[in-house]
Amino acid sequence: MNTVTSPGPITAIRAALTRAARTAAQTALATLGTGAVNIIDADWQAVAALSAGAAVVSILTSVAFPPPEVGTVLATIEHTEG
Repeated sequence: MNTVTSPGPITAIRAALTRAARTAAQTALATLGTGAVNIIDADWQAVAALSAGAAVVSILTSVAFPPPEVGTVLATIEHTEG
């Protein structure tokens, strides 16, 4: 008999943190790519602030709406005999 187990809180937290990290990285790349600036001369404080803000919004979004990968990709299938 195959039963699908619901993902535990660690899986949901890991998925939310992964999404937040990706969002922060995307925001940093977008911020750096918006102007024709030398990467050395970039305003790193602004990049960090925008990326951190985007990560916080991503985590709050994951709290309100659980990441879709929690119920599908990260769900485990447990094989039991019966």
